[in-house]
Amino acid sequence: MTDAMRAEIETAQKAQHLLTANGFVPLAEAARLTDVPLSTLADAARSGRLPAVKVQSRRWLVRVPAVRLLFGKSATADEDAVERQLVRRGIIADRGAAPKRLERIKPEKVDGKSVSQIVLEDRR
Repeated sequence: MTDAMRAEIETAQKAQHLLTANGFVPLAEAARLTDVPLSTLADAARSGRLPAVKVQSRRWLVRVPAVRLLFGKSATADEDAVERQLVRRGIIADRGAAPKRLERIKPEKVDGKSVSQIVLEDRR
């Protein structure tokens, strides 16, 4: 195995670790959790109908809620209970709650040059 191949595999493994830490799971795991056939998920990922991340030549990662949304599968009672507990603890936002309105930002007047002007002058 060449150094380039090792580096590519290592990069893919790091990417997969970061993605799984952020809610992405392999297609096989998503198929098991949602009862959607693996071949159906793979076709949907390849065609772009299912949002997915390709981490290796034949390895895709997806988010389970995206699979459920696309294929109309509802969450199990256990998953709903876990989600309610996370909402109560403030770890995640309640999906049913209306989003908070953000306050408009008022720009502050500043004397002197803008940052972009200073950067342009420094580059000359």
